[in-house]
Amino acid sequence: MKKIFIASFYATILLSAGLKADPKYEFISLNDLINDQNNSRAFIMDINDNGSIIYSIDEGKSLLSSNILNGNIQIRLPDTFEAIAINNSEHVAGIVDIADTFSTPGYWNGKNVSQLGTLGGDKISITDINNLNQIIGSSATVRTGELIEEHATLWDHGKVIDLGVMNGGFASSTIAINDKSQIIGVSETKTIPHPFIWQTGVLSDLYPTLDSAFDINNEGQVLGSTAGHIVLWQNGSTKYLFDLPIPLSNMKLNDSGVIIGTINGLEQTPFIFDNDNLYNLNSLLDPIYWDEGWRLISATHINNHGVITGLATNILTAEHISYILKPVSEVPEPSTWAMLLAGLGLFGFVGRRNETLK
Repeated sequence: MKKIFIASFYATILLSAGLKADPKYEFISLNDLINDQNNSRAFIMDINDNGSIIYSIDEGKSLLSSNILNGNIQIRLPDTFEAIAINNSEHVAGIVDIADTFSTPGYWNGKNVSQLGTLGGDKISITDINNLNQIIGSSATVRTGELIEEHATLWDHGKVIDLGVMNGGFASSTIAINDKSQIIGVSETKTIPHPFIWQTGVLSDLYPTLDSAFDINNEGQVLGSTAGHIVLWQNGSTKYLFDLPIPLSNMKLNDSGVIIGTINGLEQTPFIFDNDNLYNLNSLLDPIYWDEGWRLISATHINNHGVITGLATNILTAEHISYILKPVSEVPEPSTWAMLLAGLGLFGFVGRRNETLK
């Protein structure tokens, strides 16, 4: 069954060049936008709702492009600052390199970078920033011999807050934060990792309702998985979305409930789940990009206007680039693609949509 599924999914890519429907996304190369055709290693780290991005270049330097699709003002961030996440005010969370062997969390407010402090240890990571300028990541506590415990951490306007670990746990990390200050993450235990949600100062275990958590939006919906099912969890209720029988490397969720991600199968394949239907992103592009040799291999971020970022490769020139997909029309209704999906066997791929798991 798995081989049949994989074959049918990749058939979407093979047929995309022959699709006659109007394209749903404009494919834009980051290298074209930044006017640097020689830099094939520019990599998008994050995008906000205004279309501003942060990206890194070959030598590890970070840049911010303000409203890259309409204006594209380039801002070089301080050389010692590695940008990780950006909010709608174009404030950036990242890591400040103090020395070759020491780094600290940092915050760029549009003018200057400030250091945020730690929980006492010398190992940190940054994962996200919300529109309240709250930053999340992890920070090591004080070293005890050779043991270093990292705890999920919230940096909230000068406060460094330890989110703690689940009972019996020894380490935790964060995944995402929304504008309601709800945080999702994972806590390591003596057996298996437990996904959690932190809100109003309380750390709540989402296991076994969820095996894993991927993202949270401003509606408080947590995108996760359970027993091979992709689901939305919200306030104790779990809604079934679809099944994916092969591993995922990434999934993101916007406030409209649109999901993007990447499937790791015979090849890496980006997908979008919209209006209760699942599509290979390659099939929603103008066939001209296919003819030029471009293949999308990942989808990493989506903003609330449906703009998507990810990685692409060119099978003719061997280029590897970051891309931006700009919506040019609505994703097709099920009737538009019914014959295509039926022919590929993808109706079973989506499955029992709108079902609530008990």
